[in-house]
Amino acid sequence: MLKLSKTNKTAQSFFYLGLCILSWGLIPVVTKNILVELNNLQMLFYSTIFSCMVMGGIILFQKKISLLTTYSIHDYTKVGVLGFLGTYVYYVLLYGALALTSASEGFILAYTWPMLVIILAFPLLKERPTVKKLCSIFISFLGIVVIVTHGSIFTLSFTSLQGDMLALGGAGVFALFSVLGKKYQYDQVVSVFIYFVTALVFITPTLFLFSSLKMPSFHV
Repeated sequence: MLKLSKTNKTAQSFFYLGLCILSWGLIPVVTKNILVELNNLQMLFYSTIFSCMVMGGIILFQKKISLLTTYSIHDYTKVGVLGFLGTYVYYVLLYGALALTSASEGFILAYTWPMLVIILAFPLLKERPTVKKLCSIFISFLGIVVIVTHGSIFTLSFTSLQGDMLALGGAGVFALFSVLGKKYQYDQVVSVFIYFVTALVFITPTLFLFSSLKMPSFHV
């Protein structure tokens, strides 16, 4: 088997990176279109089922299913809490935000979570604040204000204040999920599977309590 040269490997890496960015950029557009027909709870229910099937197939293919028997109840509790935050609460808020505000605005605000990770890392991970980190937080905060007000900082013009708050709330939840996840060292693939199973456990009763089961059409 021929080995790829360093140049080919670099080109291949950039190709996959570009493909990843393109796919990631389609998420808010596709989500917005689906939310025309389904509400945020219905969409999360179906996307979670699909995610469980995909991740279940991956751990079977990678022969990691046996790892599930090695985890204790305490392990499942810790991973389950992360799943509750990162794949249930976060997506309820994100999809709710995208249903109310524009796709670009909601997604950009939801992805302010790296800034919030820095803030939460101070008390939770005992990381020391530095001038560089504080400056990045300040610049990010200004960016949020500009995005939310569409540049009209003094007139406070919002597309949907409720949608923006849901997106920022989702960012906070995902930041907490990310910070807490740094404390644990579990197999990443198996952990993601447990995350989505946890989300399915919570979204199922939530759907029937606060919404209803609706089959998506082929137009979605």
